[in-house]
Amino acid sequence: AADAMQPGLYELTWQTGATQRERGLSDALRQERRCIDPRDPAVLFPILSDTELQGCRLERGAVSGRAVHYLVSCDGDGRHGSARWEAGDGALSGELELGADRRHAAIRQRVRGTRLGDCPDRQD
Repeated sequence: AADAMQPGLYELTWQTGATQRERGLSDALRQERRCIDPRDPAVLFPILSDTELQGCRLERGAVSGRAVHYLVSCDGDGRHGSARWEAGDGALSGELELGADRRHAAIRQRVRGTRLGDCPDRQD
């Protein structure tokens, strides 16, 4: 499946929210263009870089057809969850779910994207 995702520039949309939320509250949406390399799957789930999730990481990727599945574990608070993404035909989709603990609500982040082409060369 990692072979199915080509590195490149993608138009990505993330939907992030609590898995158990009150009626009437909507998920946060974020959209941007980003260069993606399938060797760094954490970039598909920007919520992992949030300060509240410091120490959370993807572990042990397992390929199943066009999908890659990961365990999500967090140092310190013992939270855990799962993530998966799949790609093909210039598109990708994925979802990360992280369980609740005494201080944090359970969260979910979904991603969808379309490959636009190669990443622009950087002129540093």
